[in-house]
This record gives sequence, structure tokens and C-alpha cells, in this order.
Amino acid sequence: MNQFIFKNRWFAAGFVAFMLLATYVLVGDEDGGLLSRFSSRPAAPLPQASAPVAPPPPLPTEAPPPADAAQPVTHEYMEDEELVDPATGTDPTPREDAGTSDGMEEGGNASTGDSGSRFEMVNGVAVLKKN
Repeated sequence: MNQFIFKNRWFAAGFVAFMLLATYVLVGDEDGGLLSRFSSRPAAPLPQASAPVAPPPPLPTEAPPPADAAQPVTHEYMEDEELVDPATGTDPTPREDAGTSDGMEEGGNASTGDSGSRFEMVNGVAVLKKN
């Protein structure tokens, strides 16, 4: 669409002329254009309301009635063991036989041809093997 108007040189020249004329009308010269005329004119005053507005009712100055004193609020004391959430789920501590490996080492059974690795190299990237 943006190149369609400029396929013909006369359409392109007309477009440029239209843009220049629109800019001159809006911005103007030393005397100003439409934008300066409308911005220099004071805004019309807002019409006043015909009937006076009633003032809002006064706020209450009395305190609200006290809570029912027949039922005092009691708080139940709880032991620390009851407050602490027992950690349930999977134990996050590492196994002792895991050692310091990162799971990428090679090791396995040479007699069966199993390399023991859960990863295989594909195009230089370690990919998890399908079982």
C-alpha cells in the first residue's frame, strides 16, 4: 500500500502538494494557522447549575456501640510443635551413594554394550535417551 501511491509520479507530486497545503493550513505562517487560533482563544465558560445543591448530611459524632461484653474474646495457647508445619513429601537431602556426580559421567557394563549414560550426544548436544 505504501508503494502503490508512488507508482505514478503525478500521484506522488499531488500527495506532496496536499501534505504541504495541510501543513500550511494547520501551522500557518507568521500570523498563525488553525492550531494557534484555537489555542489562543479562551475557552467558553461552563454553564452554571440552575438549582443550588443541598449540602451532604453531617457525619455522626457519636462512637459506635461497644462490642457485646457478655462474650469475652479468648485466645488459645498453642505449643511450638503445633505451629510448625511438619515437612512432608520427598526428602531433599542427597543420597550418600550419589557422591558428587552431575549425572553426565560415562560408566556402564562393557560386556552388554550399555554405556550406562542416560544421555546421548546428538550434533554436539547432550540429549536424554528414551528407554
